[in-house]
Amino acid sequence: MKMSLIRRMAAPTALAAAIVIGIGSAILAYANSGADSDWKDPYPLMPIRNDPAFVGRAWHPGPSVGGNLLEYFAAVPQGDTTAKPVIVVAGGGEHSPAEKLFGKAIVVFIGPSSTNIDSGPAHNAWLLDKLSHGSGPECSPVCPAWMFVPATGIREILADFAAHVRFAHERVQMFANTYTRFDIYRALDPILQPYFAGVAHAIYAEWRQATCPVAAKPTALAPRIFFSWGGCDASFCPTVDCMKTLRSNGYTIDPSSRGDANMASCRCPEGARSHLLPAAAATRKATYDWLLTNVRR
Repeated sequence: MKMSLIRRMAAPTALAAAIVIGIGSAILAYANSGADSDWKDPYPLMPIRNDPAFVGRAWHPGPSVGGNLLEYFAAVPQGDTTAKPVIVVAGGGEHSPAEKLFGKAIVVFIGPSSTNIDSGPAHNAWLLDKLSHGSGPECSPVCPAWMFVPATGIREILADFAAHVRFAHERVQMFANTYTRFDIYRALDPILQPYFAGVAHAIYAEWRQATCPVAAKPTALAPRIFFSWGGCDASFCPTVDCMKTLRSNGYTIDPSSRGDANMASCRCPEGARSHLLPAAAATRKATYDWLLTNVRR
């Protein structure tokens, strides 16, 4: 209703349009502050219209991280995107499941271009080198990209993106898939908690990446968390451990999409297989539905 009011108030000049947009953003921030009293929209004021260079699918330069340029890929649908959510992903596999959200949401990918999310020249190649040559227990089968991408770098990308594209600032989600641990760490970093409405620990998780024992404590601005898994294997136990840890720390856990796995039917074996069993279509749908509908409360 607020956006329809803004459309009816459309002014003939750029200055008047900017004033109207500013009023709309202020109303949105006030409405959200009523539901979550400490939250103030951390993003820059929405542009009057989307930057044409950002409409479609393209890579854009971001901040410098350790002397390396951190680029980000944005898939921005045509038309009015003011009410669309943003789904942020770090990668995870040759065919990212985030591709299924193209058009339904704005997808922002921050990672190396080794996935088929884009078939152009290599981007963030410096991250590819770190993935293959890093070390530590987190690096199985390779190091996750966001092990080397700090929260401040992600924040700068989100702020840059918001200066070019209109989207629902209270509907930005983190989609943690495959190498989930550092995606969870970043989404729950106090620096980024005001920027995310939610984070989905989703669908597939390499067993070493499924758990999250050292995530930051929640602030008053902490995002909500959704857990999604398919069948039982060794990843089930660290995933459940992550959920229990975050709940005990005070995070809000939304009802999970458990597929055919639950605590009554799944035991926690001593051995460790590489990843969670494939999720059924219903589990995938529940995850995507949550990502598209979750809003900062």
